[in-house]
Amino acid sequence: MDTEFDYITDNFLDRARLGLLGLNRVSEGELLSMEPFSTPLYELVYIAAVTGVEEYLYHRLSKEVFENEDSIQKYIDIYNNKRKKKPKQHIQYLPPFSEEAIEYIKDTLCVYQTYHRLDVIGYYLKEISGFNPDECPSWYKLKPIIEIRHSIVHHGARNNDGERINIKPYDVTLAFELAESFISEVEETFVRMGKSPLIIDPRE
Repeated sequence: MDTEFDYITDNFLDRARLGLLGLNRVSEGELLSMEPFSTPLYELVYIAAVTGVEEYLYHRLSKEVFENEDSIQKYIDIYNNKRKKKPKQHIQYLPPFSEEAIEYIKDTLCVYQTYHRLDVIGYYLKEISGFNPDECPSWYKLKPIIEIRHSIVHHGARNNDGERINIKPYDVTLAFELAESFISEVEETFVRMGKSPLIIDPRE
């Protein structure tokens, strides 16, 4: 039976899901015969699972920031406070916010606050909406996966000791499942808070 949040994959994890399906259909013998190709493929699908979480949280944060002028002002206050040593980067707009102001604020949200900065996204969500990602059961299990993803992307798939990170099919599946669980937990939390859902069942 379909549940309310079955469309997480369609909205945010579709690339990872399709890649995972394709890789799982390849036999072990075929994988061994093309190891130079299988290793980066597993890494890419692993990365895509974390990217789906980043994308979801970015859109959830955007929805929260632009819910009303009070939430926009909260975002500006936090943003300016984090840049108190760089006043030239401050947002100078005041309510009521014009279209120009909204576009500028959207740019700051996109450029400075989001991708690869899940800790920053969590801080903004907590301050603006009262949501703390630490309260999600999947968050602590997902954090090591986020760190491994960082090492794959920025350190040539090596850990802090310089050892090669070896991603196996099980690792990819686990990353995908934890990403899906975390997105579901966050979405359920916001819906319980009375917020409108970000993930919509297209059949409705």
